[in-house]
Amino acid sequence: MLERVISEVKGDKLILRLENNTRIIGTESPTAYVSFINIDEIDLSGAVKISGTNPMKFKHLLIDGSGATKVDLNLSAIKLKCNASGSSKIILKGDAEEFEAELSGATKIDAEDFKTTNCTLDCSGASNSKVYVTGSLKVDGSGACNITYTGNPQQVDSDMSGASKIRKG
Repeated sequence: MLERVISEVKGDKLILRLENNTRIIGTESPTAYVSFINIDEIDLSGAVKISGTNPMKFKHLLIDGSGATKVDLNLSAIKLKCNASGSSKIILKGDAEEFEAELSGATKIDAEDFKTTNCTLDCSGASNSKVYVTGSLKVDGSGACNITYTGNPQQVDSDMSGASKIRKG
């Protein structure tokens, strides 16, 4: 399988992909290990999983996931932004001063162990979010979104429509 993984650098981006017309059958799946000094964006598409074994530090990080992506990271950042669509799942541990997330489709964010000062969520579809906030929480939800928050934020602003719900956990 590894011989069908293509790695290329375009500008300042590392791209890992499978050769055209490559199918993964059964339990066979390639694993890539990437070491880095500085990174500011992770872009995932399709059936992709990314995980980190050690805590990582970032100034600003953008995570984009579409399709059946899964992100499981332990990180510390000044600002983290996540955009997820499809059936993406994001599991976060660590902390950030600012955390923004745009979720659509059947996405999930489990960030109960990710302590944030300020958090902004824009959720649509059937997304589910669990966040830990100590400062301000701003939520826009439409469709059938479920948002659960912990951490006793000082301010909570929500604009919910459809069957969307926000609750303190």
